[in-house]
Amino acid sequence: MADVAVDFFEDVSTGVCTGAFEHTTRCTNQTSGDGYCTCLADAANLCAKANDANWWAFTACMFANNGSPDAAPGLESDKTFEPTVKTCAAAHLSYSFDELKACYTGAEGSQMAFASANRTEASGQPHPMWLFVDGESVELSGPPPHSDDDLAEWADKVKARIVAAAAVVSV
Repeated sequence: MADVAVDFFEDVSTGVCTGAFEHTTRCTNQTSGDGYCTCLADAANLCAKANDANWWAFTACMFANNGSPDAAPGLESDKTFEPTVKTCAAAHLSYSFDELKACYTGAEGSQMAFASANRTEASGQPHPMWLFVDGESVELSGPPPHSDDDLAEWADKVKARIVAAAAVVSV
């Protein structure tokens, strides 16, 4: 009923994906190159979308386990990055973790991440929370962190826009 496109906001201006804003933790045990955890997570989400019909559940799991370098474990910690991706992949994908990792640590994932970051920049949307529903932007702008109330209000706007778009389709 809805076509969902997920693009990410990372800095690719130097030709190397670097974490934007507070996303600057390096995941050194993933590739021979010293990659930023957030760039690898974005690539993993894009690889899942390109290769598995259940990509959205995987991506939701990844966001739910984003973590932070100073507090909760998850994608923002070098030590817990891979176990977090494995857990989300095992729970939601038919695409194997080994195939997923080969994609997100390789040229395919890197190319998808660069294309995604460039689409985000070209859209001119504010960071960090925005999406398009039926061609209409739904935004939550301003720098993170956002309050739970802000996120709930944004989620309500997104849901309302999806319901409105679905009503038009079903007429």
